[in-house]
Amino acid sequence: MINMNIKILSVKSLDGAKSPVFVNFMFKDDKIFGELEKFFPQAPKMLKDAAERKEFVGDKNQTIIFTPEKKGKAYKLVLIGLGEKEKFEPNFFYQCAGTAARIVQKMNFEECLFSFNGMNKDLETIVFNVARGVIVGAYQYDNFMSKKDGKSFEFKKVEVFLPGFKGFDKYSGEGVNVGNAVNTARYLADTPANIATPDFMAREAKKIFLKNKKVSVEILGKKQLEKLKMNAHLGVGGGSKHEPRFVVIKYLPVKTSKKAKVFVGKGLTFDSGGISIKPSEKMDEMKYDMAGGATVIGALKAISDIGLKSNVIGVVPLAENLPSGTAIRPGDVLRSASGKTIEIANTDAEGRVVLSDALWYAQKFLNPEMVIDLATLTGACLVALSTHYAGFMHNDEKTKEKVFKSADMAGEKIWEMPLSDEFRDQNKSDIADIKNIGGREGGTVTAGAFLEFFIDEGTKWAHLDIAGTAWTTKEKPWMSKGAVGFGVCLLTKLANL
Repeated sequence: MINMNIKILSVKSLDGAKSPVFVNFMFKDDKIFGELEKFFPQAPKMLKDAAERKEFVGDKNQTIIFTPEKKGKAYKLVLIGLGEKEKFEPNFFYQCAGTAARIVQKMNFEECLFSFNGMNKDLETIVFNVARGVIVGAYQYDNFMSKKDGKSFEFKKVEVFLPGFKGFDKYSGEGVNVGNAVNTARYLADTPANIATPDFMAREAKKIFLKNKKVSVEILGKKQLEKLKMNAHLGVGGGSKHEPRFVVIKYLPVKTSKKAKVFVGKGLTFDSGGISIKPSEKMDEMKYDMAGGATVIGALKAISDIGLKSNVIGVVPLAENLPSGTAIRPGDVLRSASGKTIEIANTDAEGRVVLSDALWYAQKFLNPEMVIDLATLTGACLVALSTHYAGFMHNDEKTKEKVFKSADMAGEKIWEMPLSDEFRDQNKSDIADIKNIGGREGGTVTAGAFLEFFIDEGTKWAHLDIAGTAWTTKEKPWMSKGAVGFGVCLLTKLANL
């Protein structure tokens, strides 16, 4: 958790400000004016010179750092481009603030001041995203570094200059909560698989909510899973010495309602492919195969920390998929907890098998208003949508509308895939009720169709394949490389609809 003090300045003048770094967000071809010019008298000339040299004109994601020739009220001026004003989206401030946080942090300053050029619309969204972005931008997974960067300063304070606007602390507070929840999900996913075993993940979930009396966490072990006949889950985890776990996180503040939104997150703490072993190249990235579970844990943290008036339950099935003498084999048949049988055509299509039991549990015991599952499910989704969109499937139009609205509010992109009988037919088995892979063609959708097979009639359900969006292999201006925490904000927004 990053302890960041984000303060909204509603004063009309910055005469008393003493921040060492002034960060100004500017649209394309904007001019420096007002309080910024007072705070940094040399800024207009410096900006004009930079524009003439094409170093900074305010294009989207463009940044420049100025150091004044004469010492003024600030040591540094940072300008961050917002692009064309007509095309601007308030959610973009998530990236802008993250970029600013990383710049300030690398310069070893404790605090900075944010200013906007004449912004007076969508300020609630902007403030939320500024706070969220700063927290996410400041995150760095360095738990196993013997030597840290040796920084003598900890970036810990941001002042946001909003002259004349009061009452925005609520939105910055929500942004901080969501940002810390995103970082919680990133921390869990970034932790190496030799540490982040199913038992570790379950205990971490317990620890995260230990002091939160509004949340209860239940952990099911191998014996309890056997009692429930969750053979699909047990089968996938049977090749590892690290036994499976099953985590249920309940946040139920609305006592008048017996229903809850249920979020299910795939928690494969490492996926070697099992007997159908993966190529060695990039197999190290399979520590991220539990990103869906990490997202659900993060979302429950955000929802409960904000105190949303909505009943939400998180379900995280945890297992490790390894080859051994006790691992399931291609050609095996598993009887899932629902009673439906699964032919294992490929042990590397294991996530959907684990989720089949989790979806059964959610429907049988949790009385869901809707069930939303998130999973790094298919490489085919990465091929189809790259790292830009998560794949989306559903069985209910109203649920679809809510998920898309939540994604739009969160600035997290999703794309609907066509779920139809042609794809369902690809999963037909000659010896069982269904097989766990439908061939190379349409792999993302056949995986979704497999999950749909375990959804009871009348249950509102949606599936998000986050295989392409869960982590990044390249450092971004607003975020370090590694886990992204995709879906935490989306689920938090969805909980409130």
